[in-house]
Amino acid sequence: MRYLINEYVEDFGNAGSKARRDISSILEKNNTTVINLPYDSKKSHLRREFETWRTLGKYLSLSTVKGQLVVQFPLRLNKLDQFGVLNMVKKFQSKVVIIHDLESLRRGDNSLAQSEVKFLNKFDLVISHSSNMTKYLRKHGLNTEVRDLYLFDYLADQKENSIKQVFSSSKELDVS
Repeated sequence: MRYLINEYVEDFGNAGSKARRDISSILEKNNTTVINLPYDSKKSHLRREFETWRTLGKYLSLSTVKGQLVVQFPLRLNKLDQFGVLNMVKKFQSKVVIIHDLESLRRGDNSLAQSEVKFLNKFDLVISHSSNMTKYLRKHGLNTEVRDLYLFDYLADQKENSIKQVFSSSKELDVS
């Protein structure tokens, strides 16, 4: 079984959240259980923290950890919730991260790149946009398996099949 951690990302009328929505849509259509992390801006920060941890905890059982966990990067969660996700990630048999953006590239910040790579190295498979992004990550210490997509709009012109191929072509990872 495959699980996707899905963070709430507000739609501000730009493409900022489209990639995340596309991945969620594609994987959900392909029998992935989507773990929707709750978000209610009217609730206190502490209450949102509690609900996030409670939601993550519901999916930690002996049967789920034998499956595959997919995380979209970067996480928009605060540091405490990211810690919870990382705690959850290490318990799964198969761990995949899909990169939508690297803040270190936008800022030109090498120390941030090292922090991002440290996070990404906790996964069995990193899905990158391109070979250039992969080279950048390798240069900063990425040492896990990487697959390049060579696309940015996952649902345009039938490119949904590219995502399916990335998940289905793995010999080492059980993606059923």
